[in-house]
Amino acid sequence: MKINKIKTKEELLKNANESYKAFLRIINSLPPESRYHDINTNKRDKNIRDLCAQIVGWQNYLMGWYEEGMKDRLPDIPAKGYTWKIADALEMKIWQRFQKTSLDDCLILLEETHEQAIKAIEKSTEQELFEKKYHRWTLNKTMAYYFIQFAYIIYVKKINAISKVIKKLKLSTIEVEDEVIDKEKDNLKEINTELSHSKETIEVAEPTIDEEAALESETNEGQDEINIVNQEKEEEESLDDAPKEV
Repeated sequence: MKINKIKTKEELLKNANESYKAFLRIINSLPPESRYHDINTNKRDKNIRDLCAQIVGWQNYLMGWYEEGMKDRLPDIPAKGYTWKIADALEMKIWQRFQKTSLDDCLILLEETHEQAIKAIEKSTEQELFEKKYHRWTLNKTMAYYFIQFAYIIYVKKINAISKVIKKLKLSTIEVEDEVIDKEKDNLKEINTELSHSKETIEVAEPTIDEEAALESETNEGQDEINIVNQEKEEEESLDDAPKEV
């Protein structure tokens, strides 16, 4: 299902849960020894743990935005000191944070963050999820936009990344049977079919330069609003501290 076709809470929950299960199914179908093996690559993510950690990290940010926003606060999106243009630097920060975390522990954390995201969706109304600017914290987006990106689309992207890791493992010193590789390819095709989400659709769902610029502009606007609110609070506190006339 294309990102712009998800219009109901039921569709969002279904796609989020199915993609999560598919992600786990692919990992669990790998031989145990290959799940923990590094591949020979110059890229940041060198194993299944690294890919899993990126989902956990982003879902932690997602839930942070949500929890702050539901208190009628304006969270730093994506994070304090970061913009969407330098999201790679934020992902490196996530990568560093999880280098001493095992894949098994990472999967436990993923179960927790996924469940938190699902519960947040479940307790939200259709209007809260799909009406733009219903909550201040979502800026110029719907709340569903953020959950679609980080509780659904992110799994599909990492499923594609895992398939590349599997190909690398086959060429490494770790022996991976051909039937296992074939099974993983079938699983990937199956989930893409179930979600009606082709490679072309996934590429379309990735932020364009214009979208990234728009997101950064929205973030800057949100930061300006935060600054105004903080200034108003400081002025109120100054008035409270001023000497009272007798």
